[in-house]
Amino acid sequence: MGIVSFKVAFCIVTAFIGIVILVSSKKSGHWFKAIIVTALSGFCALLSVNLLGAVSDVFIPINYYTVALSGLLGAPGTIFTLLVMVVFLQ
Repeated sequence: MGIVSFKVAFCIVTAFIGIVILVSSKKSGHWFKAIIVTALSGFCALLSVNLLGAVSDVFIPINYYTVALSGLLGAPGTIFTLLVMVVFLQ
């Protein structure tokens, strides 16, 4: 799989899952609070992985894709990024 098609597939999957999360947050009645908590948990997970990377030599580069994925999906988005890096990029 080429790098361009991988990025396109990554963006499509992220957008689809993000829309599903937004719709379910809207239906819960506390949509703004749910979105903020999800985004903060994703950013904290991304920061934690990079801080612990000094010990384990595992880093997630901070770029538009990783920040968007962690912000939209939360901590599972950070875990998904780690899995993608391990399976496809190493």
